[in-house]
Amino acid sequence: LDTKNHKVIARGYEKFINYNEKSIKSPELLSRNLVFPVNVYVKENGYLGIMSVDHDGNPLFATESSIDGEHAQWFEQNMKNIYGTDTIEKMRRFAYDNNVSFVFEVIDIKHDPHIIKYKKNECILLDIIKNDMKFEKYPYIEMCGVATDLGLEHKYLDTIIEDYNGLTKFIAKATADNFVLSFSSCFANIAV
Repeated sequence: LDTKNHKVIARGYEKFINYNEKSIKSPELLSRNLVFPVNVYVKENGYLGIMSVDHDGNPLFATESSIDGEHAQWFEQNMKNIYGTDTIEKMRRFAYDNNVSFVFEVIDIKHDPHIIKYKKNECILLDIIKNDMKFEKYPYIEMCGVATDLGLEHKYLDTIIEDYNGLTKFIAKATADNFVLSFSSCFANIAV
């Protein structure tokens, strides 16, 4: 937040909760409150990077908790190495013109290794989120279009679940924490 000008500069997600981690995610409550369809995305294994612009219109690289920590610095360096300065400039202009943040899964095999082994560093666009206190993101198809125009790798839609019965079957089959379910109702995201 830019507290001087009372403006959101970079925006990430609402609280992200694993399925059944808290009572609000119980199957009973889900069955009463979900609005279908539910989009299921493949979950990469890295850390969250947010690219936006500061109050002067310069590129801003952040994580969910810092704008100047080492993870934010690694994110910026990975973006430059993977996409180059021309793409970052196009992203900067888009973020400035549309008052949005680009949210990435940052895979850094040297500085931030995880259980899942990757062969190279990657920055995968997860969403484009409006810089506002109220959470609002671009629809998946629109986000994919922007990603394609800018030359960015983006998240992958695995499946669409049409009803609660399909959701319970999907969750029962899921063997690892490798999917993110995105809802259009009161719950933003749940990892399964």
